[in-house]
Amino acid sequence: MVLPQMRSRRKGLIMNISSLLAIKPTPYLSLQSASKAFVDHFSTALSYECRHYGIRVQSLMPSFCSIGSNSWFKGFIAPAHQTYANRAINTIGSTRRTTGYLWHELHYYLLDRCPQPVWSSLS
Repeated sequence: MVLPQMRSRRKGLIMNISSLLAIKPTPYLSLQSASKAFVDHFSTALSYECRHYGIRVQSLMPSFCSIGSNSWFKGFIAPAHQTYANRAINTIGSTRRTTGYLWHELHYYLLDRCPQPVWSSLS
């Protein structure tokens, strides 16, 4: 519905919300990690299709955010949801894939480099 209008204007941004769980198959969160991997791969493919029309497609891959149910986890690693949203907005259009938050970027870096056998043995 919106994509044809973006194509005619030759500009636009599509932001899809994925997760750091997309990086590795995650035991006991298999459906979540698989669906988030789909969103990330879909965003990548769509970005290739849309790049010639001036449309940017971005995959936002957050880690933990602090909300009422996990407020004990607040801090740099799990920012309040409003803090995270404010920081993530600053990354709009900057890259095809972003975590939106500095500490989540570190989490992404470490998780991406963790061998799958090690990752799966942590469960």
